[in-house]
Amino acid sequence: MAVKTVAVETDDQDLQRPWDEGAPLTDWSTFPECYALLLNQRLASPENMSLWRMKVDITRQLFVDDYLIGHMANLKRTCHEAKDHPANPLMPGGWCHYFAPDPKHGLRMYYMGKSTLQMVAFSSDGLNWQRPDLNVFDLSTVDSDKFAGGPNNIVCDQQMHGMFHEPDDPDPARRWKAIVRTTQRRPAWSHAREEFGVSEIGSYVLITSPDGLRWTYEQDTSLVVGRIDFRSPYQLPIGVGDVLQVQRDPRAGKYIANVKGTVGPDLRLSDVYHCGRSIAMCESDDLIHWSTPRFYAYPDAIDAKMPGMYGVYEANAFPYESMWFNCLSMTSYDPATPEIRREKNLEWNRPYLKRNWIRLAASRDGRHFYYFGDRTALIPYGGDGSWKPHYLRVANLVNVGGPLVKDDELWFYHLGNSIDGPKRTWKYAFGLATLRRDGFASLDAGDEAGVVITRPMVFEGDGKLFVNVDVATGGYARASIVEESGEPIAGYGEDDCVAVTNDTTRAALQWKSNPTLAPLKDRYVRLAFHLSRARLYAFWIE
Repeated sequence: MAVKTVAVETDDQDLQRPWDEGAPLTDWSTFPECYALLLNQRLASPENMSLWRMKVDITRQLFVDDYLIGHMANLKRTCHEAKDHPANPLMPGGWCHYFAPDPKHGLRMYYMGKSTLQMVAFSSDGLNWQRPDLNVFDLSTVDSDKFAGGPNNIVCDQQMHGMFHEPDDPDPARRWKAIVRTTQRRPAWSHAREEFGVSEIGSYVLITSPDGLRWTYEQDTSLVVGRIDFRSPYQLPIGVGDVLQVQRDPRAGKYIANVKGTVGPDLRLSDVYHCGRSIAMCESDDLIHWSTPRFYAYPDAIDAKMPGMYGVYEANAFPYESMWFNCLSMTSYDPATPEIRREKNLEWNRPYLKRNWIRLAASRDGRHFYYFGDRTALIPYGGDGSWKPHYLRVANLVNVGGPLVKDDELWFYHLGNSIDGPKRTWKYAFGLATLRRDGFASLDAGDEAGVVITRPMVFEGDGKLFVNVDVATGGYARASIVEESGEPIAGYGEDDCVAVTNDTTRAALQWKSNPTLAPLKDRYVRLAFHLSRARLYAFWIE
């Protein structure tokens, strides 16, 4: 195998940068279409799992995919959009990044204005936000045009790409951690910029804080700011892109970095760049040292049929109950005619109309994601003249990412943007989209009764069975329990079950002679849910 090496001059020693230059074991014949497989549940898992045994814990089990299902009849899966909150926009001029519980105020939000200054707002209800006068940041270090005045609620002068509150850290000064980007040009990478045409080289750094307000530089990470850019099979990835989201996977005990890259040429995609924005994943134990990026999200052939499709701009993965979800910020770059360029006063180096919207992907392991449903937007655009007609990106709960679980709803804070005209004139705001708890997808029955039967399972809970279900007038939701073979179990038939006949996110299912599943503990059984004029979102066994 031929290996080429580039020496990069540094202050102390040379760095040798080897990479693959046409290894005989590398088959590029399906490049880049091969990445499309990574987003398809059926292609990734074609095996019929209906006879495979499984174990369920006490978390909610969702029906967004076929993982739980052994058999289904007369039911249709429906994916649901989040709803725009009537109080939107919650803060005009703000770009929300992270939010966290705050012991004094209720909630804390980290956001930006039109610069990289990171600021904080507080709220007791999640809807009305106040800018505190913190005075923890030296305003003399900030250019006057970057700060609009008012209370000094600045906490950091660099954009944050990961936020963590770890109160068990033995060092009180490190109980808050954040990854921020610095674009300082480093002599060690001057040759790389010259060799590969990367315009901006810096790094991501780890900063720490005792309270999430007063931050101190700790050290650089190994994530180099450049770009992952496979425009041909032989181009070297210099570093991660300018879009990065770092979260914590509490189940694996790892930090996860979702980084933006570019793969191509791919003539199926955007007429502007003919390549695909894609997402790779890195893992770390300490927020400093990271694994090799592994691509896992790339636009497929169905995406490519959308006008201007450029790919996946950003990924915000998060664990939820028994699953993982991923808010993928999809991007399209539509070429702008000379007339549109003049009408919208577009910049010469941006001769296109850029649009970002949020689509949801799912996973059973937090590492391999796939679209589900019909690829509708989780958070839709607003109409022309609204506060979010063109460009959406989500905010994340500290540590794990994802939405806020509030009562019976999921709250998705997100950036809304109007991006007509030069970038300096784009209008920012943040708002809220709400979704029923567990409401990503449902199994729906009409007037004709339907049934879904699970794979054989053994459960960890004590045996109290609950469902999240919406039953219309004249409908019902009942359950029966059957043997692994499908044979009925005495006392757990459908006719023995007390029906649920209302809309509820938490209803206990019981049978006339058996209030729980406790007698079936440590035994493989199947759950059968019988529905009429009802939507079933989830079940769980406590």
